Amino acid sequence: MPPGVVNIVHGTGADTGEYLATHPGMDGISFTGSSVVGERLATLCNGLGKEMSCEMGGKNPIIVMDDANLELAVEGALWGGFGTTGQRCTAASRLIVHTKVYDRFLDMFATAAGKISTSAKKKAPGSSSAATRQSKARSRTDGSSSRRYSRTSRPGCV
Repeated sequence: MPPGVVNIVHGTGADTGEYLATHPGMDGISFTGSSVVGERLATLCNGLGKEMSCEMGGKNPIIVMDDANLELAVEGALWGGFGTTGQRCTAASRLIVHTKVYDRFLDMFATAAGKISTSAKKKAPGSSSAATRQSKARSRTDGSSSRRYSRTSRPGCV
């Protein structure tokens, strides 16, 4: 691919996103992030006649029906939630489990999740745990996200 065809830029929506969306050298943008920022960028792009592709505020459920292979469902749920430490736009953020298999699935999921190591002693060289990355990310915010999560998250819930 020729240089300059695809450019991936990280930054905050207010700074980086708005700059790129309004820059006269940009014909269009692709955005992954919050609905609030995406709506703002879409308004800017629309007013300038620019193309925009968005993936905003995704909540990707894994649905487990009563006839599911629970071993595979648990494996998929673990990968969906913890694979790549959940740091991708398609990471599973919720489980919807049929009531007929809920208790069995929960037991199997909790057992398997309990075996996941976040210990620095057991991880591959050069990798970091989700907890390490979340800690670094939290230090860059004003703390509002950690307050929001503490109000909505309940340990032990699936």
